[in-house]
Amino acid sequence: MKNKDEIIVNDIIINALGSENKEEKIYKLMEYITKDRLVELKEIIRNRCKVRGITPLRRNTSKNIKKLYLLNDNNLPRESCNLINQCYMTIKNVQKLIKGNNLVDSNTLIRSAFENLIMGMMIYLDSNVFEEFKQLGLKDEERVYTKQQKLRNMFKAKLKTVDKDMFGDISNRQIQKMLDEYYDKLCLFTHSTLIVNAMVEGALNNDEDLFLIIAKQNMYFLEILLNCCLKYITRDTNDLIRYDYMFVGWYILISDIDREKYTKEYLSKYSGLMYEEINEDYLNKSNNDMKLLQGEIQKLEKIIKENPVAVIEFLESFLK
Repeated sequence: MKNKDEIIVNDIIINALGSENKEEKIYKLMEYITKDRLVELKEIIRNRCKVRGITPLRRNTSKNIKKLYLLNDNNLPRESCNLINQCYMTIKNVQKLIKGNNLVDSNTLIRSAFENLIMGMMIYLDSNVFEEFKQLGLKDEERVYTKQQKLRNMFKAKLKTVDKDMFGDISNRQIQKMLDEYYDKLCLFTHSTLIVNAMVEGALNNDEDLFLIIAKQNMYFLEILLNCCLKYITRDTNDLIRYDYMFVGWYILISDIDREKYTKEYLSKYSGLMYEEINEDYLNKSNNDMKLLQGEIQKLEKIIKENPVAVIEFLESFLK
């Protein structure tokens, strides 16, 4: 029996599409959902993303955290279990902070959780890391294996083994760039008092939603990464987690931005907080990254236009 949400979505799609063929239907639907029913449809899809993406992910992570301490694996140090468990506990605290719109603290904890996850995994995967990890009094210049950059470099090489389905088609160079940029941004939102100042200003102006999108995506990425690592250690073969729902959820988050409020003129005050004349080179690099993202979005739009049937089939899959 279909639930209430499924009936509502069916009605929306049926009313929007009419009797045209599928190629015509997609354009009818895209035109329709930009009108008064868009909010309703978005909330239904948002709920699907939570129920079929986020909830199973967190349930599976919780299950495997418990299994972590029950494994009969002589190669799994207790220290790895504790650091990975701490990553999990920190993420749970981040979830609470994000609900309370605590921007600075949530990003600080995400960075700490990321560091604990990589250290915990590399202690398990590399004996050199474990031996150096034990030496509490080592100075930074004396460390070889436990520097953050070195740990990310080694972790990158292991990710294809940790989760082939997730990382198998991504080059080592792309994985390295992804991990480095992720960590650099976490440090920027934690250590840069200029960025912290901007986030505080955003909270004072009731503009937290702009920064919360970043915090949420940082959190979700780390949750996915943690789950991949736990599945590898516990040899969990569960394939019920649908990451595609989380990716759709990312677009829903982006679409939540109030474009009428956040005009170019409105956002110019945050550009001022970044002291553009002093930080021109850095900001231009960030703008280049945004241009790359915009290029990817344009490619996606082209794919949608050239494959309208696939979009219809994807939407229909949400109803099953």
